[in-house]
Amino acid sequence: TQHTLTLGRGREVSVDDVKALEKNEAREIYYAWYYIKPSFNMLPAAIQPIMLDMAVNHGVSRAVKILQDALPSYGFPIGKIDGKLGPKTLGACNGAIEIIGPQRLITLLVNRRVIFYENLVRANDSQRRVLGGWIARAESFLPAETTASWSV
Repeated sequence: TQHTLTLGRGREVSVDDVKALEKNEAREIYYAWYYIKPSFNMLPAAIQPIMLDMAVNHGVSRAVKILQDALPSYGFPIGKIDGKLGPKTLGACNGAIEIIGPQRLITLLVNRRVIFYENLVRANDSQRRVLGGWIARAESFLPAETTASWSV
């Protein structure tokens, strides 16, 4: 977005600048703003790709909130759901990977992400037309042996 490119370049940019953005620069911005800055590199490796995708799609804070909302459902307390990746959330992630495994944690994150999308549609039915694409994006992170079916 124009806002994200402005942050990445450290100066105001135009719509034309966004249109002319090259993939290498976009990758650098994603890496810096959606991976390193929020400390996603500190998360277990197995969930880093879905967390990065959620951050790009929903914003960093919302991505972390989805994770923080998911972890207690399997008994991994994180304290307050605040959208910040702190020591409690990191510890809960590591515990979840160790105890329930990466596939179950990823499946749980996909489930919570789909619920987030469904809630967006409930709040604004005009978004229903893109729900299928959103769900496909979320489900693309499911482990191969997992199948899911969602509805609003």
